Amino acid sequence: MAQRNRIDTSSYKSFGDITERLDQIVREVRRKDIPLESSLDLYDEAIFLLDLGQVVLQAQAQFG
Repeated sequence: MAQRNRIDTSSYKSFGDITERLDQIVREVRRKDIPLESSLDLYDEAIFLLDLGQVVLQAQAQFG
């Protein structure tokens, strides 16, 4: 099985950055012409971003 690209987390500085990228991913996967491999990569990225978003929200709740 081919190794997938690693997700670059350096551009996600806030919860807003994360949700903005998730919105972009949703728009991309709704396209009818997207290849399956690209859809799977975007799915992996979305799962990662959901986890990262939870961490950010928990940190904000804990530290204000």
